[in-house]
Amino acid sequence: MSAFALFTPGENLPAGNILQIYHIDKVIHFVIFLFLQFLFLFDFGYTKRSIPLKNQMVIFLAVIVYAALSELIQVFFITERNGSWFDFIADILGMTAGILLYTLFKKRTVRPY
Repeated sequence: MSAFALFTPGENLPAGNILQIYHIDKVIHFVIFLFLQFLFLFDFGYTKRSIPLKNQMVIFLAVIVYAALSELIQVFFITERNGSWFDFIADILGMTAGILLYTLFKKRTVRPY
């Protein structure tokens, strides 16, 4: 899903009023990376009480690399799309929100042994 949203050429994006909203692309980046980070953490921590900090950092860095590469790919390889530092910042903010969401989710669902 994230690859479709991030790598679709500009001329193939759906036309409509929603994409004309000022800075809606930043909101889309934020939401994509919120769910991406949350789902990675959820997947790695599903059967465990907690995820070791080292593993959390590896996940975070992997998603940052994906965010950076997505912006570079948009700049150099996708027509009618452009990468942006502001998109990258929205990605990182979304990832941070994903971590917070996962933390809240885990606190509410983990039962003491």
